[in-house]
Amino acid sequence: MLKGIYGTLETTPKLQLTFKAIGQLRLSRTTTEVVRPIEEIKEDFENMLKLVTEENKVYQIESARDSAVLISYKEYESLQETVELLSIPEFRESLQRSLQQIKNNETYSLDEVLGDID
Repeated sequence: MLKGIYGTLETTPKLQLTFKAIGQLRLSRTTTEVVRPIEEIKEDFENMLKLVTEENKVYQIESARDSAVLISYKEYESLQETVELLSIPEFRESLQRSLQQIKNNETYSLDEVLGDID
């Protein structure tokens, strides 16, 4: 369990989420998304792959009929882990409680958090 100024969140060491409550539970990650036509991807794929893996860029690739996203494998694994965690009812409920605590200003001060460490 993570206890801090943003409420409590039961988590695992690998979970790294930025979350924001707007009426309902919504999880988001901070990434830069760039929309590119498929022709541009074909011309500069190697460089884009480097940017995806080294700078965590996200490319939305569009053609006349379809659309896809190019992300790093690390980011893909992270998204899969997020889906897996959110499929666990206890985790989802804990996260929703935490978001409600934030909304209700039921949080801990930094002194309260650091006091628990001593």
